[in-house]
Amino acid sequence: MLSASLPAKADVLDIIKNQDTFHPYISTSITYDDNLFRLEKNPLADTIFQAAVGLNMNWELARQRFILNLAVNDNKFDRNKFLDYVGTDVQARWNWQLGNHLNGEMGYTNSTTLGSFTDISNTKVNNQRTQERLFFNSKWLFHPSWQLGLGVYRSTFDYGDSQQKTLNREESTVEASLQYLSSSSSKVGIKLRESDFRYPFRTFPDNGFQQHDLMGTLDWTLSTKTRFQAQAGIVKKEGHDTSNRDFLQFSGRGTLSWLPSAKNKLDIAVWRNVSNYEDLATSYAINQGISIEPAWFPTSKTALSGRLAHETRDFIGNDNRADSTDSARMTFIYRPINKLTLNANVNAETRSSNIRSYDDVSIGFSAAFEM
Repeated sequence: MLSASLPAKADVLDIIKNQDTFHPYISTSITYDDNLFRLEKNPLADTIFQAAVGLNMNWELARQRFILNLAVNDNKFDRNKFLDYVGTDVQARWNWQLGNHLNGEMGYTNSTTLGSFTDISNTKVNNQRTQERLFFNSKWLFHPSWQLGLGVYRSTFDYGDSQQKTLNREESTVEASLQYLSSSSSKVGIKLRESDFRYPFRTFPDNGFQQHDLMGTLDWTLSTKTRFQAQAGIVKKEGHDTSNRDFLQFSGRGTLSWLPSAKNKLDIAVWRNVSNYEDLATSYAINQGISIEPAWFPTSKTALSGRLAHETRDFIGNDNRADSTDSARMTFIYRPINKLTLNANVNAETRSSNIRSYDDVSIGFSAAFEM
């Protein structure tokens, strides 16, 4: 039965040879940050040097695609030597297909990196974070115009510093969706998500809660140059140690993408969502914002992109705190030859808060060579 269902060995080797891509690479970068710890007063600047090696593999076998990305990076800080660390990034994904109507993804990711100091209040620690994720999702086209989706996800977040152990958490999520597919490639649907959050090292105020999301989804192709994607609905959190922390909130996001020409792109997004906030006093915040992201591709070897964003955060459970953040980013990419990519970027951020305000500017340069 196996010999009847599988292609001959020679055929398999031909498929692999024709479709496989295997790209090891090396890269290096230097970044200057004028307020590394995001301090309100007496900011401390530092320069970070990174060297990395990695591998990208994309292997197609018949209708199955296997993707593997591996990277190891060594990070050195010029002034704050205690922050030096070795980061890793592993991504493995199987894009599977069964017949003409059933497909999906299954995979695993694991990364170790230094967390941002954006929300760590005046504490200088080596806050390395390891994030591990397992996922499986499927889509079943049970009718030419209807598609059913199912996904299961499991994530863990582990902080290496003893002061940050209370931030360790485990997330388990089950998601189901139903979509209508129009003849013009637009999609409209509904999504239901059930999530469980656990903090194994936390006893106060919360060591866990459940989150229920009910969302309407839209992917609307207005024209060959314009596309609008959105989801909106309600988010309910419950099961906290104190019932006054349970709540029901509206959440949504919309993104308009416009391609006026082959060399220009513009994305405009607005959102209001509930995010987990990694702090002992508050577990979540209401984020509201808007962003504009233009991009220009003057030649096949160059790209210039930017982002302007404004966001406010209201902290549920902490009536004394509200944040407003303005940020800007510009990135220039140049590929003088196919195997070499050069990158230069500038980032600026200003936060106004009744708890902690700061200004930050960073400049970075990087080069990656594909072997």
